[in-house]
Amino acid sequence: MLGRVVGVLAGLILIAVGVGLWRPDLAPHGIALGVGPFSPYKSEVSGLMAAVGAVIAIAAMQRPRASRARRSPGAAAMRAPADPPGPGAGQPVAAEAVPEPLAQAVIHQAEPAAELPGWFAPVVDMPPPETLATPAPDRAAFVAATDAGDHFRMQGAFDDAMDHYVVALSHARFEHEKHPDNSQAQADFAAALTNVGDVYDTQGRLDLALEAHEGSLALRRRLAAAAPSDKAAQRALSLSLERLADTRDSRGHRTRALDLYRESLPIAEKLAAAHPDDAVLAADLTTTRANIAALEAKLA
Repeated sequence: MLGRVVGVLAGLILIAVGVGLWRPDLAPHGIALGVGPFSPYKSEVSGLMAAVGAVIAIAAMQRPRASRARRSPGAAAMRAPADPPGPGAGQPVAAEAVPEPLAQAVIHQAEPAAELPGWFAPVVDMPPPETLATPAPDRAAFVAATDAGDHFRMQGAFDDAMDHYVVALSHARFEHEKHPDNSQAQADFAAALTNVGDVYDTQGRLDLALEAHEGSLALRRRLAAAAPSDKAAQRALSLSLERLADTRDSRGHRTRALDLYRESLPIAEKLAAAHPDDAVLAADLTTTRANIAALEAKLA
């Protein structure tokens, strides 16, 4: 935030100096502005300074963006899909092996990481709140931490967002450990991993983002396989595939990224065909096709 304020001020100062050179009568009383040997080019110099100042000020006011625009919000939206849950929602889903991303990573907290159940331990630069070591036994804590993380991410405060997303991840992992076959616990865990991965993407920590998105995708595959007719589960799988593809592309793994986009395409096509009046699904399909075309052009 401080850097953005400084950038805006520097830009405004350059604009003011440029205008003062162009119109000396507008400069503060007693201050003489000149460009020395460049006097014959005063108008060009003043215009250049004002333009540079404007660019700096505008750039400073822009919020940092993620590596690629996402088509869906974070866990807050995924936790309450607009459509009624399909058959089997909230019921046990057959468990299968889930990869162990970031197995060697260390989580900084008051108690050892081994005290926390589950297999995902993200790397964070700042100690998370004390609640991380003792997750609450209800889902409300997960939702509250996710909402707080979403708020800070919207403000561009990614370190603060990560602190809260790590707390949400801890709660989701705790519930998943207690109920590994419950679809809601799996969906929350996947959404928490996605949020952590998105922040890592934004911070340029692509290896960690890859592992988070891979863990989320494993869970989304399981949920989609258990509910093939559930629109929310199928869309979540498509989005998860493309999130991982986005990060693969940013990492330089373009062939693997293209494979993921192509795997997502028939899912997006099926959803759009089954729900022709759903503008969101139509936009998803358009985005998927555009991503494939753009990546194919890079590889050509």
